[in-house]
Amino acid sequence: MYLNSPCLLFDEDLFPIKNGKYEVNLGLKKCHGEKDFFHRDKNFEFYLNEKKKNLKENPHKYYLFSENFFEIDKELTSELSSIWNRQNPDKLISAIDLKSFGFCVQEDIAITMKNSQGKDFVAALHLSFPNHWDPREKFMQDFNFVHSPIANIEPLINISDKIVNMMFEKGPYKRFAWGVSTDTRLNHHPEAPLNIDINEWKGRSYREGGNLFLRIERQIIWPIKKLGASVFTIKTYFFDIKDLVQNSQDALDQLISAIDSMNDASLNYKGLVNDRGPILCFLKAQRK
Repeated sequence: MYLNSPCLLFDEDLFPIKNGKYEVNLGLKKCHGEKDFFHRDKNFEFYLNEKKKNLKENPHKYYLFSENFFEIDKELTSELSSIWNRQNPDKLISAIDLKSFGFCVQEDIAITMKNSQGKDFVAALHLSFPNHWDPREKFMQDFNFVHSPIANIEPLINISDKIVNMMFEKGPYKRFAWGVSTDTRLNHHPEAPLNIDINEWKGRSYREGGNLFLRIERQIIWPIKKLGASVFTIKTYFFDIKDLVQNSQDALDQLISAIDSMNDASLNYKGLVNDRGPILCFLKAQRK
């Protein structure tokens, strides 16, 4: 049903581990204008086809829209379409709402708004490729609730008011998140589709001699002030560790060091609590 995504060739610009440490921080960088908003790569059609499979499986697991969001849906979608069209004049989008727009781009999209009391909440989600989390649990929740499962997130929760204000008032920014994966399936919703064994579906179980991939998320935070909304996009990439070895021994060393630096809470959150030893042995064996 769902297929493994083809890997991209290693790209230094998309490699976020620069100091050999696993850290939970904002890691924000200023965007270079609209050209940073969307990324279209050689797997463009593959991503779109994988997204469409969710409609047949169970769209209610992935696509959620609040009444508050519907009030700005048309105007916000027009804004996003305009940004895309200026970037991609050969692949114009004429979507009328976020649901249709989300099936035209490789990114997943989340929209945050504020209620009448000024409290932030996730007003819309177009999440085709969740990474071991359920979009339904995040819908209509605030920043603190959404991010509370992340290991070692407490310092960011302590300044969450400042982060939320930044999301609506400053930027746009980009940041990166990373992990290792034993497959390159884009959709890792924790609830397996019907008739698929959950153990086969969930992945993240490394077997000695098996394949190993670096999974990168490129995340954009983009305020749309006139609509009182903040757009958050997630673009997922996979890189084969073997390709990493061939192209950058420095990157390999940084990855080894970062995994070695993870504490127990981080290992558990990343699904590596039983696999760090075998993975590190595999990675170290790749050193030239």
